[in-house]
Amino acid sequence: MLILSSVGVFLFCNINKPFVEDIDELHKQLITISGIFTALMLTILMPFFIERANERQLIINEYNKDCKRVAAFRAFVYHIRDFDMFESSSSLQFTYLKGRSFQEYKESSEFFSELYSLSNEGKVKGENIGRMELYGAIRDFAYDFPSGISFFSKYSEYTYSYEKLQYIHYCCNMIWYSLDRHNYLRQALNRSYSFHSTYWIGVMEKLIPFFSIEKTKLPLKDPANFVMSQAGEYEQIISNMLNKMHKILFELSPQNYSSISLDTIFILLFGLIMPLYTLLFKIPLFHNQVTGLICFTITITFIINFLIDVYKIFNKDNFKEKYENETRPLFDRRRY
Repeated sequence: MLILSSVGVFLFCNINKPFVEDIDELHKQLITISGIFTALMLTILMPFFIERANERQLIINEYNKDCKRVAAFRAFVYHIRDFDMFESSSSLQFTYLKGRSFQEYKESSEFFSELYSLSNEGKVKGENIGRMELYGAIRDFAYDFPSGISFFSKYSEYTYSYEKLQYIHYCCNMIWYSLDRHNYLRQALNRSYSFHSTYWIGVMEKLIPFFSIEKTKLPLKDPANFVMSQAGEYEQIISNMLNKMHKILFELSPQNYSSISLDTIFILLFGLIMPLYTLLFKIPLFHNQVTGLICFTITITFIINFLIDVYKIFNKDNFKEKYENETRPLFDRRRY
């Protein structure tokens, strides 16, 4: 805008003076320069854009497969919320979890202090607090069937917002953590599974091939360990999905190339089409001069802008793999 404004002032100050005599030669040179530059742009950048587009589509395909696997695991976990192991903590669930998310409960220091006092006074069993918290993590992680007919739906491909994916990652981690930390929860889950309806156990087992890591089978004697290990694996899977979504939405988004597309359009319009137009048709000298200077200025401006945009794209920090070099262990207990 500064360059174009300066050109306008220059034209106004020199409105009665010819500033370019051989304007046709300027048009020809402009067409030559713009044509060569545009050809170089397409030759150099098109392979790069195609590579990025292919990479983005590959990540999208992988992400969609992950969505199906996560949805199947969430459908499996949904059935656990009806186990009788949670009956003893139903009053606590109603008091502390009803009407609020599990994360809101966990982040409330008021609830923590209240439950700690009740536990010390012997009014609430510590085991029931653990059962309630596992229930909350399972409830918020489980596949939420919009139709309400949950038991008749196996799983479906599910799309997530970035925030939703972050939340189920948090809940999945809490499922693993609760089962890993508390032996009594694993024992209760194993008992509940053995007493669960044969029909619904069959429904759960049919889901396993769709999400099981390395086709692991559910051990009938210790299903709690299976659920715990799967939750641990899916914490990592969902973490990778967040990284993939970040790339899809931000790093490899087509919007990153919109500025270069705009540069190309303006260079073609004012560097090739407009100068050709003035050569093909007889235009008054002054108008021809003004058109030539405007075309030249705009073309040079967008060539400079194009070079800046290319620098931004190829800048090492622009497409930096923000999560590839993460070194912390998956289940670092210091996080808790």
